[in-house]
Amino acid sequence: RWSPVRRVVPAVPSGVGGPGGTLYCFSLIVPTSYEPSMLAWQYHHTASIFACDGFGVYSNTKITIADGIESVIVDSDLKCEYGGDSGTALNAWIFIAVWKAVIDDGVYKNFDWVIKCDADAVFFPDRLGLLLASHPKKGYINNCKYGMHGPIEVLSSDAVNILALDYAKSWDGKAPKECVSKMDFGLWGEDMFLDQCLSKVLGVKPRPLMSELMCEAHCDCPAWYWCNNGTNLVSYHPFKSPEAFAVCMGNALKGLPGTNDEVFPSEDIPEPIIADAPAKPEEEETEEPEAEETERTSASADEESEAVDDGECHDVVSEGGFPKHGHHTCSKAVKWAKEHGAFEHPEWYKPVKLTSKSAYAAFQQFLFDEGKSKCPMPCTEVKVKKAQEEEQEAEEEEGVVDDSASTAPAPAPASRTADTSAEKAPPFGPRAQTFYMYRAQSAASYPLENINTADLAGVMWYLHHEVVPNTPRKYHIDRIKRFKVTVKNTWEFFNTHKRQFGAFMAYDAGRCTTPICNKVYKQYGFIVGCQVCDVKVAKYLAKTQTNWNCEKGSDLCRAPLWYSLPGPCPKMGMTNEEINPNSVDLDVNKAKSPECTERMPGGHCDAASGAPDCTYSYEEAGEIMLDDLVGIGNYNNFWNVSYTTCANKVARGDLPEDTECVHQKEYDERSDKGVGTDFWNGIHDADKCTERMDKVRHLFKSKFQDFELSLPEPACEFDMYYNGEFDWKKNHTGAEPSDYWDNQM
Repeated sequence: RWSPVRRVVPAVPSGVGGPGGTLYCFSLIVPTSYEPSMLAWQYHHTASIFACDGFGVYSNTKITIADGIESVIVDSDLKCEYGGDSGTALNAWIFIAVWKAVIDDGVYKNFDWVIKCDADAVFFPDRLGLLLASHPKKGYINNCKYGMHGPIEVLSSDAVNILALDYAKSWDGKAPKECVSKMDFGLWGEDMFLDQCLSKVLGVKPRPLMSELMCEAHCDCPAWYWCNNGTNLVSYHPFKSPEAFAVCMGNALKGLPGTNDEVFPSEDIPEPIIADAPAKPEEEETEEPEAEETERTSASADEESEAVDDGECHDVVSEGGFPKHGHHTCSKAVKWAKEHGAFEHPEWYKPVKLTSKSAYAAFQQFLFDEGKSKCPMPCTEVKVKKAQEEEQEAEEEEGVVDDSASTAPAPAPASRTADTSAEKAPPFGPRAQTFYMYRAQSAASYPLENINTADLAGVMWYLHHEVVPNTPRKYHIDRIKRFKVTVKNTWEFFNTHKRQFGAFMAYDAGRCTTPICNKVYKQYGFIVGCQVCDVKVAKYLAKTQTNWNCEKGSDLCRAPLWYSLPGPCPKMGMTNEEINPNSVDLDVNKAKSPECTERMPGGHCDAASGAPDCTYSYEEAGEIMLDDLVGIGNYNNFWNVSYTTCANKVARGDLPEDTECVHQKEYDERSDKGVGTDFWNGIHDADKCTERMDKVRHLFKSKFQDFELSLPEPACEFDMYYNGEFDWKKNHTGAEPSDYWDNQM
C-alpha cells in the first residue's frame, strides 16, 4: 500500500516528504456506512490519508477503494454502544482489534509517525508535517485540552512499538495485556483508552498540547464548520459526505497560493467494492435536527437569543453562500441543510423538491415554513418559488424521474460486482459451535448440568493420569460417555472479552467450587468455560489447534481441554463431607433450594441461543466400556482374582513351580507400563497416545454409526478476568432481552 501514481488534483497540498518526518496514515471504515464512499473520494483527490507518505485502510471485510487499494481485515464486527455525556461511541474494544491489525500489518515500522484519522475528518498532512518538524520522534501528541480526541491521533512509531510489546505479552496477542488488565475501561471510547493505556500504564508520555491538530465543537473550536479560521489547522471534524467534505476542504484552501475557489469539481467516482456487504438496516424516521442539535458551533448567547419581529424578512445567507450579519442560528441551519443535510438525508427535503443544487434561500424558506432554527421569512420568497419551478422543469427536460414510488436500487454495473470468493473476516460475535464432549464415569446416570467434561484428548488425559493408576479404578469409573454439544455463549460475555469460551469452573457433586463462579454467572449468564491440560503430564494431543497461548508448532497448541457446564443453582450443593463419589445413587441436587433453582436456572436448554440461561444444548452420542477398549474380558477377574487364580494353579501343578504370580494392574506410573495389559504403556509417547484416541473414535463409530467419527473442535481461547470487571455495567449490545438479569440471585 505505498502511494501509487494516479490522477492528482493540484490544489490539494501533498504531505509526502514533509519536514516533520514520514507519515503512515490509516482510517477504519464501516462497510455499511457512508465511509467507503468518503475514502473513495479522498483517494481520487489524493486527500486526507492518501496525501501521506504511506497509508492503510482497515475494515472487517474486504473493501476495494480503487484498483489495488484494498482494506486490511480487522477481527471485529465494528459494533458498539454509545454513552457518556456526549453520546460517545464506547468503542475501545473495536480499536483494540484495529491496533492489533496495524501492528500485525507492520507497514507502520517504515515511517516516523503513525496517524489514525477518521474518515469524516478533513485532514491536511502537509500542515501536520510542518507542526511535527519541532518535535522529536517520540511519544504521542495530545490534540485537545480535555484529553486526546479520536478524529485524529498522532503517535510516533516508537510509541506504537511499545504498544506492540504489550500486545505480545497477552497469551493470544489480541489485546495489550497490561492496559487491559489494569484499567476499568468498560465505558470508554477508544481515544480515552489509547491515551490512558500509553500514558498511565505503558509510560509513554504525551508531547505538549497542539491545539492546531484538530478543530471540532467538542474541543471548543466553534469555527470548525466554516473551515476558514486559519491556514495552520491540521484537521476539521466532522463532515460525513464527500460533498460536505469538499466544501470544507475548499474553504480551508481558499486564497492560498496555487488554489482556486472551485478546486473540487463534481465527478463520477467509482463506488468502492465491498465484499459480502450485509444489507443495510432500515433507518428509523427522524426529524430534521435543529441547528443546536447538530453541534455545528457554539454560538454566543446574544446570537442564540436573537428574535425576529413577526412579518420582518431577512435573507440570512448571501447568494455566494456566506452568512450575513446576525441570525447566527438560522444561517448555521441553512448552510447545514444545503451543504450536509441534502446529501446525508435527502428524504427530508424530497417532499418540497429541495436538492443540493437548490438555492440557500430555498432552504431558508423551508426552515421558516417548518418553524425551525429561528429562521425568518426570506425576502426572496417569490424568487425562491420561481427558482423551484424552473428547477422542476429542468429535471423533467433532463428525464429525471422522481423515484419516490420505487425503492428498489438500480443494479450495480458488472464491473463493480463484488467477488463472492473475496476474503472476509471470520464470523464475529458468539458462535454456535457443535462438537463432541466426553465424560469418564461409572454406571450413575445424570444430566449434563453442573458438571465438568472434556474433549477426547482431555478425557484420555484424565483416565491415564488419575483413573487407571488406581486399582480398582477411581470412583468405579468403567465407561466413556460421549455427547454432541452445541455451545453459544452470551453477548454480554463476548462484548467484554471477545472470546467464545469463559474460564473453566470446577464442579464437585453438582456444586461449583471455584470462588468466583457466582460473580461470573451473574455478570455474564451461565457461560460454558474451558481450560487446557498440562501436556507434560500426558501426551494426548488434539488433531487441531485448541490453544493459542503457546509457541507456534509446540505440543501446547494442541493441548487437551476440559469444559465446565453450569446447571441450576450452581453455588448450592453438597459439602465435601457429604460427597460419596463411589455412590451411584448420590442425589447431588438435594441441597439446592427451589427458589435458587428457579432464579439461577443454568445454561442447559433445548437449542443453544446465547441467552444467559441458554448457552448449551446436547444429545447423548453413545458410550463405550473401558474393558472393551483396553481388551479386558472381566475387570474384577483382571485385578482382583487373577493373582489368587495363578497361585492356585501353581499349587495344583497346573503351572510350573517357578511361575511368578503378580497382581495385575492396568497402569503403573513408576514403570510407565501395565501389568497384564500393554494398552496404557507410554503416557509420554505421543504416537501411542494418538493410537489410543483413534481406537476410541473407531469403537464409538462401530457401535453408533449414525454419528460422525469426529467433529471440528473449537479452541479454548479465554484470556483472563480483569480487575473489577464484575462491577462493570453489563453490555447487552447484540443480546436478546432476558428476564434472567432481573430475577437472578
